[in-house]
Amino acid sequence: MAESPGLASGGRYVEWIFGQAALQGQASKASQKLDCPLMGILDTLEFLLGNWRVDRRIQDHVLESDGHFQGTASISAWESLSDYDTLVRATMSEAGELRFGAYNGTATRRLELSRLERFAVVSVTFSDGRPFVDLDLRRGTWQSGHVCGNDNYQIITTVLSDDSFEERWQVTGAAKRYDTVTNFVRY
Repeated sequence: MAESPGLASGGRYVEWIFGQAALQGQASKASQKLDCPLMGILDTLEFLLGNWRVDRRIQDHVLESDGHFQGTASISAWESLSDYDTLVRATMSEAGELRFGAYNGTATRRLELSRLERFAVVSVTFSDGRPFVDLDLRRGTWQSGHVCGNDNYQIITTVLSDDSFEERWQVTGAAKRYDTVTNFVRY
């Protein structure tokens, strides 16, 4: 495959992938059929590092209410293997303002990220170490699931550019049914 626009323009470990056909060596045919290519990431954890503006829309189907979160996320490395200088862990700290129902105030979350395979899969855990989801952006999009008690979280993460990605959550459970769309833009 020829050098990708993402790498040629100084992108952060980004590779253009033109749908499934690119994986079979038919990138030119696939690019003619798509308005824009999917973006695959060579190194998921390296791509995620940095500072992000976060904009999240929430639609709660049980409460028949919409919400909005606006803030920032910082994903910072905190451990590497000195022999190979390979990043293996990072922390994501998110903070901002949430407006949902009667609540209008600060909201935060913290997640830990660990590389499972060199330049590929990242394990995302809660700050207390409980597993959340795995993330692999090599093909530009990734679907994962998480079960928490009676609740089921289906998450689709899609790379939009070398400086943006989107998460779509669909959450169902005995007392929950909501969707979120979150856009992350590097700054």
